[in-house]
Amino acid sequence: MISCIESIINYFNICWTVMYNNLRNQWIWGFTYGAENWNGRLAMLAFMIIFIFEFFTSEPIILLLGF
Repeated sequence: MISCIESIINYFNICWTVMYNNLRNQWIWGFTYGAENWNGRLAMLAFMIIFIFEFFTSEPIILLLGF
């Protein structure tokens, strides 16, 4: 029978394997873990660029685009 400590260790080993798997950052076409990572990174980058742009110009970017 698996003890509580062994089950916790197994859980963290699984989490470690999923988080630090080399395939997560590899660029493979389709719905993969790597694609999800890159999508999140690019979304955060775009959000920060828009935030900084609006902060320094004091105008919403939607008005500057003509909408």
